[in-house]
Amino acid sequence: MLKLFVVEREVPGIGAGTPAQLCAIARRSKEVLDAQGVGIQWIESYVAGDRTYCVYRAESEALIREHAARSGFPANRIVEIRRVLDPTMAGHECGCDVDPSRAGSPGSVGPLQCLGRLPRRAALCQDACAAGTIP
Repeated sequence: MLKLFVVEREVPGIGAGTPAQLCAIARRSKEVLDAQGVGIQWIESYVAGDRTYCVYRAESEALIREHAARSGFPANRIVEIRRVLDPTMAGHECGCDVDPSRAGSPGSVGPLQCLGRLPRRAALCQDACAAGTIP
């Protein structure tokens, strides 16, 4: 099962990188991921000053460290995401299990699957959760 992680990378000057430089970095990362095969997926990255914060799905922290070593990009800190918190939860009271490590398990939903996170379908989610049937 793939877990969700955030990887903090200290990359001096990345915030001032040109689009071409950032594309080259993304290309290198993807080449290494393709060579690694299954068990690791790069979702997206955020550039903030001299750091990037990269979101991954991976079977283990070790696969992320392997990617860092093979790509040449540091992995200064790797943290597993245990819960997702966002503004749509403010009015969401259906009690869905939004634990990303249990996504796909019977009776639970992942953070991106919970219908309550989509405001136009919140009532459907609340009804489904109350009935114990997550679509």
